Amino acid sequence: MIDEINFNNEVKINKILVATDGSPASIKGIVHAVQMAKEKNADVIAIYVDTTFSDIDPRGYTAFRIQNEKIDINDSDIKAILNKYYEDIGKPKSLIHGEAGLEVAASVGVKQGVNVKTMVEKGREVEVILKIAEQESVDMIVMGSKGMSGLDRILLGSVADKVNKLASCPVLIIR
Repeated sequence: MIDEINFNNEVKINKILVATDGSPASIKGIVHAVQMAKEKNADVIAIYVDTTFSDIDPRGYTAFRIQNEKIDINDSDIKAILNKYYEDIGKPKSLIHGEAGLEVAASVGVKQGVNVKTMVEKGREVEVILKIAEQESVDMIVMGSKGMSGLDRILLGSVADKVNKLASCPVLIIR
């Protein structure tokens, strides 16, 4: 069977999906993805998955947003005051880190002459990464071995491990 494989054919990579959360490992992943894309004349899709889709995300960050459906207030003045204070609090730390990672990806892409599309998607990391990889028909997923989350630092990058096991395309995990 190995005799039937043509090892002289170059593997074609047109799209690389790189997942970032702003962690050092994910920044290394961005650099590797963009370098590979430059060599292969491929495009990069950089994604941050925002897990603050509920009041408290699994990592303990508070999602600072008013949820009108949970607050039975019809007074627009009260809503305006609450909205003002929620806006003053700012974004969850995890979202700020993720957006920083996406900005790094865009900047590295510009410097290397690689087309980098950035996106923020809400949901659970593994599910969203796999969904986007499928929708965008990516040829490879690149991600850091360990992210920003507390428990994931102890485990060997559980998100990376799950994506590696479930993805239908090759996964490059960067340490």
